Amino acid sequence: MSTTPGQIAKFDPTGKVTDSIITETNAGSIGIGTLNPSKPLTIRAQRAGQELIGFQDPSGATKWHINQNLGGANPGLNFVESGVAGTSKNFLVAASRIASSLARVAFRAVRV
Repeated sequence: MSTTPGQIAKFDPTGKVTDSIITETNAGSIGIGTLNPSKPLTIRAQRAGQELIGFQDPSGATKWHINQNLGGANPGLNFVESGVAGTSKNFLVAASRIASSLARVAFRAVRV
């Protein structure tokens, strides 16, 4: 049985049941990497720049992915076509940068 209330159980390499990184709250919210999901689905980053979600085709090849950059010169959330150089399809900049780079935000929001 899982050792932490709300944690989804998993088997470790030795066959022992232990906690996974997935949590379900009493309200039905799911957290990946967090014990306290604040939305119906919450994914907690492990570092400032991280691949978060991958979308695979039926053969298992990742075709699209979502990543984030929380620091540096271009913080934001990125929706990317995988395996194609320079294919940042939609890049959402952090709110703190919107006022200072409004023209760039408008350009990035419609870039294809």
